[in-house]
Amino acid sequence: MALNLKYDIPISILVINLSVIFMQISLSFGQGFAPGLATWYGPANGPGSGGACGFDTDVGQPPYSGMISAGNAKIFLKGHGCGQCFQMQCSADLCSGKPITVTITDECPGHCDDVPFHFDLSGHAFGAMAKPGQENNLRQRGAKIAFKIDKGINPNYFACAVESINGDGDIGSMQLKPANSGWIPMKQSWGATWSANINRATQGPLSFRITTSSGKSIEVDNAVPAKWVKGARYISNANF
Repeated sequence: MALNLKYDIPISILVINLSVIFMQISLSFGQGFAPGLATWYGPANGPGSGGACGFDTDVGQPPYSGMISAGNAKIFLKGHGCGQCFQMQCSADLCSGKPITVTITDECPGHCDDVPFHFDLSGHAFGAMAKPGQENNLRQRGAKIAFKIDKGINPNYFACAVESINGDGDIGSMQLKPANSGWIPMKQSWGATWSANINRATQGPLSFRITTSSGKSIEVDNAVPAKWVKGARYISNANF
């Protein structure tokens, strides 16, 4: 039986994507509410993905039409949650207050399990909760810089993709600072992924200094924890 998710409290944008923006939500199981979290990923108007459920690119076609979400362990249920429908709404000033319906088509693993119920919506579905014309403002409101650890890291090599940079939105240069040493220069490997040579003695948490092409800089302290994990995405508390 499908569950119903409803927002009845103002969203609190805690972050971020790929573009990822977190917001507090309320989950209804027919009676009462439980806290939850919603994010979005991929292109702003993208349909999302159906990877872990095997739906592939069908998620962009009817009956899904991009109104989909990935779910954490308590939603995905080792694949048994695939195809379940949830209703959700948000009540912040940019939200329409009208519920939307999404279908679970993928899994949101790792840090999505840090809260009981985490929905990672397609950009299209997330924007559908906004007032007309406020879709992009809702997606970007309060976003914090995120660092997604590259899967190819090793004790001598660190790399991460940097997401959701406000302002200029680009990176001109970047440095990282381990807990036990000074600043280490990073270089752009490809796209938004930056890397640095480290060693086995390098200890976290890791801080970052990001400078945009226009010369604006920001230091993001302790953004990546001491025991960082390949493929994990860590959300900071800072942005330009």
